[in-house]
Amino acid sequence: MKRLGFAVAASAIALIASASAGIGADLSVGSPGVTANAHFQVTPFITLRGAYNFFEYELEDQDYDGIVYDADLDFTQFGGFVDVHPFMNGLTITGGLLTGGRSLDLSATPTEDVEIGDETFSPDEVGSLVGGADFGDTSYYAGVGWDTTTHGLMPIAFVLRVGLLMTDSPTIALNNVGGTLDPLIQAEIDAELEKEREQLTSDFEEFEFFPMISIGIGIGF
Repeated sequence: MKRLGFAVAASAIALIASASAGIGADLSVGSPGVTANAHFQVTPFITLRGAYNFFEYELEDQDYDGIVYDADLDFTQFGGFVDVHPFMNGLTITGGLLTGGRSLDLSATPTEDVEIGDETFSPDEVGSLVGGADFGDTSYYAGVGWDTTTHGLMPIAFVLRVGLLMTDSPTIALNNVGGTLDPLIQAEIDAELEKEREQLTSDFEEFEFFPMISIGIGIGF
């Protein structure tokens, strides 16, 4: 009987503690970049979370299919998540949706003969290559983690999230500018650029499933 009483009391304390947190916020860093989250506890088991994720990065001298590009990544998005706390503590199982463009811009200016598709062209014929990959405006997230922002006895919380972001297949654009004025040569370049786009589509398919690992600090109110 005493054990039952202790169990009931412990459960009541857990419920009161988790309910007292109510709302909170956290800031985390990791593979998604920098993310700010706002938490709202619906029940001791469920917390709703809104997020703003900032990720912009410049990469130089990236070799894709033998062509060296400068790449600009922009994976900045807004998100909405449902965090399930099955044991009414920091353990979370999360599903969510993110909106906002995820893109990778490419630019290259060859200084020597370059192979595009199956043909080789001179720098004067090619000029510059510009384009990129668009992964659509909607992404889906599933993951697990530890987050005591709304389920901790202390106001300061530790946050760890591990999950997978799933996006659409990339849409590739690639063209040359400032190159040859010969329409026959340009027609050949256009045909080979189509092959290059197909190869880039294959190269960038890895971004359809993007690992998300982040750590941060939260505060509950």
